[in-house]
Amino acid sequence: MTRALVDRLEQRGGRLRCDAEVRSVVVRKGRAVGAVLADGSTIAARRAVIADVDAPRLYLDLVG
Repeated sequence: MTRALVDRLEQRGGRLRCDAEVRSVVVRKGRAVGAVLADGSTIAARRAVIADVDAPRLYLDLVG
């Protein structure tokens, strides 16, 4: 199931990044447009940012 979901994401131009700690989610005009990683690098989103964290961590710690 997981492989099928990742394949579907990649077929549509998406990219899955594992084992990369996110420092913050970049928000512009009320929309998530990327993520800043703990190493300082930034990943820009084409259409969406998908977060696999609980809501309190997402909204209290990552979205600034």
